[in-house]
Parts: sequence; structure tokens; C-alpha cells
Amino acid sequence: MSSVAAPHETSAQVPGWSRIRTEDPDALVSFYADMAVRSLDQMAPGPCIVSAELGRCGSTFVFRESCTALTQTWARFRERSYACVVPVEPFRRGRYFGQEIRETNVLTLEPGLDFWMVAPADADYAGLVMPQALVLRYASSLQLAGEEHLRDCPRLIDLPAHRLLALRRFMLTVLSNFERNAANRVSAMACSQIEESAAVLLICTFLGRSRLRSAGRPKSSYERIARQARDLVMARPDVPPTLVELCEHLHVGVRALNYAFQHAVGMSAGEYLRVVRLNRVREDLLAARGGGRVILSTAAARWGFWHASQFTRQYRALFGERPSETLRLDDPARATRPPVTGRTPSRGRLPEI
Repeated sequence: MSSVAAPHETSAQVPGWSRIRTEDPDALVSFYADMAVRSLDQMAPGPCIVSAELGRCGSTFVFRESCTALTQTWARFRERSYACVVPVEPFRRGRYFGQEIRETNVLTLEPGLDFWMVAPADADYAGLVMPQALVLRYASSLQLAGEEHLRDCPRLIDLPAHRLLALRRFMLTVLSNFERNAANRVSAMACSQIEESAAVLLICTFLGRSRLRSAGRPKSSYERIARQARDLVMARPDVPPTLVELCEHLHVGVRALNYAFQHAVGMSAGEYLRVVRLNRVREDLLAARGGGRVILSTAAARWGFWHASQFTRQYRALFGERPSETLRLDDPARATRPPVTGRTPSRGRLPEI
């Protein structure tokens, strides 16, 4: 992208995140160059100013776009990819592959197809794009679905309101955090957590309400699965495994893994991993007391916590104090504060199916 902005054009770009506001179609083509070959045609008179935001986490992209005019958008992704797009605010008279876009619709795209949408003036929408190989790896490793379940999906999927909201909120939160916090864009663990969440949301969107594989394991195996998973976590204190790594190592699906942990320790595998990572953050903060300046967001991102307010809530729920309070050497309130109880943080399960 040119460093000199054209009239009516503004841009911002940092590693992993960028934003543009432009009337120039060529500038928009350049903006999306890493993700897709694309074009935008104005379909009605009036000013045509496009605002776009793009975040990248490895080979996964999250974007948001709006335009002041009625437009036709065409795109072909650089890699064979799965994609989904949701309206940020409901809009009328939009069409996707010739079908009318309704309020609760999610636009889906399978690998090998071109994206084609007609969006009304001022339509605001966000999207998630992941390479086919990556999606299939997560679907297989977590044993959520087989490749055959992700074929021939409807172009427009009507999701329950709470799942549509979760998908939209995830996309907007990723972009917001990438803009504000450079640590999230460079932390391998933060990116792995974002990628894993993105994959689960995308897979569950394509599956709709059904066709998920069941756990299919006898209860007698739960203790063994949980013990082996725990041993792997303890063997990697500096880099706790992700859910997909546990599933691949143990050759089980995420549902079986969650059942095993619920049976063994009373919480899901995801909750267990989060508690472990919260304890690692606390150790870092305690070790930093009295030392040099510590940036909390960097410490959190190191252990995969990329959502700042959510991290603070979870930390406080578990340890009875905010992360900033852990850093303080002399906090008068600590003398009267009840002892830390080790409460379980608020649960963040996989999206309901």
C-alpha cells in the first residue's frame, strides 16, 4: 500500500493488522492482496467510499468491511479456504449467490468457490477465512466432523441468535484486540488460542445444528485419558498444549476429552488448560514484583490470553484479585482482603451445537 494517501483515503498498517478508507478500487485490491484476488463494482449512483479492516493470525484472516454505495463484491482466495461472513448490523436487500440475505443468515463459502455478494449501501459485515487444510486438521483432531460433513453446505445458513452473536462478537473482538495490543499479534500462544477458537466456530457454523460426531467411549477410559492429558500438560510447563494438541496426542475427540476431565477433575479440558495458563501468568507477575516495569497485556499474551477484559475477569475469579493487584508490593487492601479461595473462573465452553 502506498505510503501517500490519495484524496479521501486514509490507511493504517502494522504487522498482523491494517485498516483503510478509500475511494480507489486499486487501493482496495492491494489491501486484500495477501488474502484474495478481489474486485468491487459500484451498482448505483452516489459516493462510493469503502472502509475495511483486516487482521491476520498465521494463515487465518478476520476482516470487516462497509461501503457507502450499493456494490457487487467478487473475491477468489489465494488458498483453498473455508469462509463465513456475518452482518455486523442487519441489512436488507443484500444478495449472496442470488439469494436474499436475511437477518439471522451466515454466508458460507467452501474451498474452490469464488465469493459473490451484492451489498446495499452502508452494509457492514465481518468475515473469517481459514485454509482448507487447517480447518480439516481441526475437524479431524477434535473429532468434530469428517470432511464429508463440510461439503455441499447451504450458501446461507440460518443460525440461532446466540450462536450468530458469538460468531460476530469473536470476529470484532479479534480485530479490536489486534489493533490495540501488539503482543497478541506476535505471541505464538495467543495466536494458537485465536486460531483454535476460530476453527471451532467456523466448523460449527458449517455443521449447523446437527451431524457432530459423538464421543463414543466407555466411562472406564475417562480416568486414563485425563491422566495422560495431565501428564502431557505437566511435561510442558513452559508451553502448555492446546486442545487440538491433546486430542492429536491421545487420539480422542474434544467431546471425549471433555467428558474425561469432567469425570476426573470436575471441569472441561478447556477450563483445565485455562486454569493452568492463569497460574503461569500469576507466577510471572509474582516474580516481577519489585522489578522493572511489566506490561500486563504482554504477560497475558505470552500465555495465550488475548482478550484483555475476559482475562482480567477470569484471573480475578480464580485468584480473588486483579492482575494489577498481584503486581503490587504494598497494597493496604491486601491485609483485609479475604484469602484467595481458588474459585473456578467463569466457564468458556465450546459453542452449543
